[in-house]
Amino acid sequence: MSRYEMHKFKLEEYRGNIKCHRLSSWLYLCYGIGICAILLAIYAKINDCKYEFKNTAHLLAEEVDRKLAANESVLSGFAAFLQAVDKEDKYSACRYANAALLPYKHIYMIEVAKKVKRSNQDDFVKAMRKGWRNDFKLRNFAEVTKTDRVNPSSNYIWPIIFMYPYLPIADSIYGVNLDTVPHLSPALNRAYISNHPIATPPFQLMEGGSAYILLQKVERPENKNSALELNFFGNDMVVMLLVKTNKLLPDIVDRYVGISATIFDDATSTSHIIFNHPAKIKSWFDGLFLPHFTGSIISSSSSQPVRINFEHQLSWAELLDINLLVVIGLILSTTYFILRNIRRHYQNLTLVTERHEQAEYLAMHDELTGLANRHLLVDHVQQTINRWRRNGVLAALIVIDLDNFKEINDRLGHDAGDAVLVETAKRIKALVRSTDTVARYGGDEFIIVINDILSVEDVAAIAEKTLKNISEPIFCGKEKLEITCSLGIAICPQNGQDYDALRYAADKAMYKAKESGRNAFRVSN
Repeated sequence: MSRYEMHKFKLEEYRGNIKCHRLSSWLYLCYGIGICAILLAIYAKINDCKYEFKNTAHLLAEEVDRKLAANESVLSGFAAFLQAVDKEDKYSACRYANAALLPYKHIYMIEVAKKVKRSNQDDFVKAMRKGWRNDFKLRNFAEVTKTDRVNPSSNYIWPIIFMYPYLPIADSIYGVNLDTVPHLSPALNRAYISNHPIATPPFQLMEGGSAYILLQKVERPENKNSALELNFFGNDMVVMLLVKTNKLLPDIVDRYVGISATIFDDATSTSHIIFNHPAKIKSWFDGLFLPHFTGSIISSSSSQPVRINFEHQLSWAELLDINLLVVIGLILSTTYFILRNIRRHYQNLTLVTERHEQAEYLAMHDELTGLANRHLLVDHVQQTINRWRRNGVLAALIVIDLDNFKEINDRLGHDAGDAVLVETAKRIKALVRSTDTVARYGGDEFIIVINDILSVEDVAAIAEKTLKNISEPIFCGKEKLEITCSLGIAICPQNGQDYDALRYAADKAMYKAKESGRNAFRVSN
């Protein structure tokens, strides 16, 4: 490896470390920006999904709210109807109930219970058998459900006298005293003293399913001229709307959205579940990294205090839609092009730097041997003279000229001559310190600049070593070459205080060495 190649290798190693450090910093920065951009895009998409979930929840809650509002409207409308009619009103009530319930599938039944004094219950039964059903009788709820009997102590009974639509399976409910129904009795008492509808806790229907009842009292002025059989409902009654809880669930619900509802019972200060539609999970993996959305909305119905709860597990399939994938693709492609351009920029900078350094090196060094050339030599000589002026330490300039070198070129060719010059340069370089300078001045002429010498004898010792080393045989292929040289030495400041003076003195001394028979050195006088 030539000196130029060694120097280039060291420069490339040093430059490579700096380049690697700077390029790594840019790469990390670009990667960081790219990752942050992707995370921001994902975060924005998650917020969009959350916003969409909230919109879905509000739409579903509005549908439930409409059904709850329909309950109150149907109940208040039927109550108003009962206040307006008196004669043969049971048939009109059936027609009205049919028209009112037809649009609402969640309303299971309308029932009416009449307030009757316990002392008049026998007369009431006779009148009902005569004008309504010949098999009518008063019942305790325990008789129907085969449960423990409840004996109310009130002076009034509340038998069910009207149901629409008529269902054979519910036929046994006719005549049941509401005061004997455990889940209705507290609500009945509250409804009778309140002017607003009251909702009961959910309960199981005899025919299956769950329901709750919305009650409202109805009072109308007593008509003393009306006979009992002409006033079927009487003057004091309770209208009941039987609402099937599972029908309150919105008609269309995404299977991956969970929705449940609870109704609050003021009497016991507890909440009861009226329906529950659990969300289906696409993959357990979704829950490890993606958020689980939840929310609740309270209905606007004051008589039916329902809280609707929602949940949804965000999935990767939902998150990574085409829009987000396009955004991520744009971010990755932009990051790639930025990194590629940065790399090209660094490559161009490296190429320019290499060419500049190569030009600078070649301008100051001999291309064949890698030694300093005459331009760098003059600069180093000036530095040596400046050092002498500051410190007063002697320096020397040695001119080396190979003996009979032209014969080698003529006999073996220029390639052999170049090999001799390279080997000679290596031998001279090996003799001096790193602080000294070895230069090829041109042709077969070399110059050594030695700093900080104590005496001329030190320089003479170096000259003797140089003569000995250069005279060692040099093998060029099969040829064994024995080279000698002549040296001229000039001392600073005795022989000169600038480059030209020192060079002139050393040249004169070198020619004296040649005249003395070559393979010798002389010191300038």
